[in-house]
Amino acid sequence: MAGIAILGCGRLGRMYAANVDAHPSTKLACVHDVHLPSATEMAEQFNVPVAENPQEIFSAADVDAVLAEAACKSLAEKRVVRVEEIG
Repeated sequence: MAGIAILGCGRLGRMYAANVDAHPSTKLACVHDVHLPSATEMAEQFNVPVAENPQEIFSAADVDAVLAEAACKSLAEKRVVRVEEIG
């Protein structure tokens, strides 16, 4: 099962999280947002931890891929940060 992290807990991030949660081959590993109340609310909804910063997501052993819901250009350019082969 692939562990997926969500970077950005806005409208699109919530949609991504729901899709990851519903898929039988994936599990939501953690979430992060610069707006902590949004990240906390989504983490509670899906019973996952909040990553304190993006680096925590990228170094997590249980994260195989990162979905970034990004409104800003600098983050949007890094949409797929780390993907490992899913076997």
